[in-house]
Amino acid sequence: MADESTIRAESPRRPPVDRAQRLVLLGLLALAALVLFPGLGATGLWSEGELPILDRSLAALGEPRSDLVRSPWLPDALRTWAFSLWSTDAGLRLPGALAGVGLVALTGLCARAMGWSARWVAVSGCAALALPLLLVGARTVLGAATGELWMSAGVLAALAAVDRSPAAATRKPGVRLGLGLLALACLLASTASLGIVLGGALPLLLIALADLPRAGSSQAFELPRAAVIAAWTGAAVCGFAGLWLITKQGEGYIPLLGAAKDLGLAEDPTRRPFSATLEEYGYQVFPLTGLIAAGLLSPGRGRWAALWLGAALILTSAWSQVYGPTPAPVVVPSALLATAAVERILDPDEPIAARRLLLACALLGALILGKDAGRTPEQVASPLLVLNPLEFPGAWLELDVRLPSLAKRFAALLLLAHLVAPPSQDQLRWRESRDTPWWLRRWQGIEAALDRLLTSPRNASGLDRARRGLPLAMVVVALLAHANAYGRVLLRELGEQLSLAAPLQRWLEGIHDGSIPHPELGLYRIDDPGLTRYGPGPKREVFLSTHTDLDRWHFDDRPRTTLIRRRDLPATFSKSRKQDEPFHVLDDSSHRYALIANFLPPGREDQNPFLDIALTPEQAPSLANETLVAWEPYVELIAWEIDGPVHRGSHFTLHMLFRVERPLPAGAQLYARLQKGKVSRVGAVPHELTDGVLPPKFWRAGDIIHNRLELEVPWLEIMPGEHDLIVGLRRTEKANIQISTPAEDVGEHGVELKGSKHEFAIIGQVEVAW
Repeated sequence: MADESTIRAESPRRPPVDRAQRLVLLGLLALAALVLFPGLGATGLWSEGELPILDRSLAALGEPRSDLVRSPWLPDALRTWAFSLWSTDAGLRLPGALAGVGLVALTGLCARAMGWSARWVAVSGCAALALPLLLVGARTVLGAATGELWMSAGVLAALAAVDRSPAAATRKPGVRLGLGLLALACLLASTASLGIVLGGALPLLLIALADLPRAGSSQAFELPRAAVIAAWTGAAVCGFAGLWLITKQGEGYIPLLGAAKDLGLAEDPTRRPFSATLEEYGYQVFPLTGLIAAGLLSPGRGRWAALWLGAALILTSAWSQVYGPTPAPVVVPSALLATAAVERILDPDEPIAARRLLLACALLGALILGKDAGRTPEQVASPLLVLNPLEFPGAWLELDVRLPSLAKRFAALLLLAHLVAPPSQDQLRWRESRDTPWWLRRWQGIEAALDRLLTSPRNASGLDRARRGLPLAMVVVALLAHANAYGRVLLRELGEQLSLAAPLQRWLEGIHDGSIPHPELGLYRIDDPGLTRYGPGPKREVFLSTHTDLDRWHFDDRPRTTLIRRRDLPATFSKSRKQDEPFHVLDDSSHRYALIANFLPPGREDQNPFLDIALTPEQAPSLANETLVAWEPYVELIAWEIDGPVHRGSHFTLHMLFRVERPLPAGAQLYARLQKGKVSRVGAVPHELTDGVLPPKFWRAGDIIHNRLELEVPWLEIMPGEHDLIVGLRRTEKANIQISTPAEDVGEHGVELKGSKHEFAIIGQVEVAW
């Protein structure tokens, strides 16, 4: 066990060691660049949210544009300048990515200024890099990453210029003057980016609040009284000036405010509650919400960061009541508070009860937000842009599963880090005062053996050093893994779905390599604004507005390619089959659009999603269980099979083959559930046939429909043993389709009707294991 002096030396309040901290800051810059820069423009701009910002830059460069939305001039000027030098999507996003790298560095600098050791500086930078608020703002042109960078830099530069603490006593007057000029420039840039309220009053308020925490011994800054008075006065002047402008503002845009009023909120202020900003903030820092809340319970470690966070959220919440949703500039304080919570959770000088309470808060926050992310994935995956949940590709990308798994992984690694960390002093005293149980004596023997393996003759206890370093390494790995999974993988896949670039780029690739011989592209009811940016150009675009136009174009003898909406794909496929015309899907990667053709280019794979659903009798697979249940005059169920283990918590696939006599009514759904008695059920609710890919109204006589149904066995609401597999068809919310075969209670292949209305049938039994 390490002695008290050794443990104290690892505190984040240790005086900074310049060389180690400089190396850490350089490492943070490299990590941020590796996460934020690669693939910056690979997915195309989001049709909703990013393309209007591109239009402003193009208008500034002289291209004709209409219906532009006014915004603060400095972020647009930076994007326009970068786009003029590098006329790509990555050029437009470059200022935001640079601002993201800068915010990571500023977080580390702030932790360093607060006297934290190099290892905690590294944790704070990684925490900033893991925040969706930073990742989305840096990987897209949404939010106000550059404005937050100017504001945060202005606050820290101003504090460094006037700081009179012992750590800054050797700072030369020339350096202080340079820092003061830098602070002035950054605050002016902040005002030009965020407006006089969020970019002027808020940073001055934060400078004044930095002098408040005098009661604790961990005060980071000591400011002259004149500087504090000047900061309070400046914040009041900017605040009252902003308030006066807000009261005098009509429906127009005021550059000094940097915003125009939300007319919907002006008509009905109850549309946005005051707590909406706090809810949005919780999603913007997923899954660190609970960890940040635990940091608020750490007095003396992040008190100024807590004041920063509270002031920014309150001011932004009030601002959003007039101007709509606005992201709060809180990357730096959020990361500092999360770091303070981690330090206290791993600190052996803390009482074990306090450590476990903070850990529980962090774990519950991650798990609860993870459950919310599964329910409303659009709020976590797109925290800076409100998207329509009905058009969001959450199900397409399986975000309802992936986002909760990210939260669970982070929570598991944090819990493991706590378990590996050194025990608290009161734990050791409690163990010494009681008889040691046999399992603890065994573990202490293992610890002694490990200590001998890890300890060299010249060093202190190797096991203690490992138990201090390994938990921090695990936390850093958890933060970086989340930054990569969210910022690199998830945002890339989401960008591909929210942009029209992917299918059009694949069409252009076919034109360039000669596999698509016809240079014109049919566009069937496509009104996406990305067409102007990524389309083939007016001379090669053929707009098709009616079904007749589409049929004439697609059924032509010449090779034709068409971009259609995914909702029109089943109807087009059905009509092509009816007319016995070729139908191929060249690109099926988008949840909104599909690229189809009446020919298949050489070397290309047909991505038609209906090929393994609508089959001929010769193409139908052989399933394990034959059956016969008919719903005349529509369909017959002729076979079924279970694929995958069936036990508590498992997922399995139910394969079913239907023989079609006549298309089912529109909106028909399938009942397929496992049931044992009245209390044990799996998949009780009705399901979309073919998961909605090929609706039943597009089936035709003679088809064999291969329906795949994914079911999940619950952990608790299930009893082990043999369950009946019950099927039925739902016509409407209040009516089901009656079963015609078997006509009696028992039919072929052991089919047994259930109930007197002949609406459900038991087609077999499935064993549910523990």
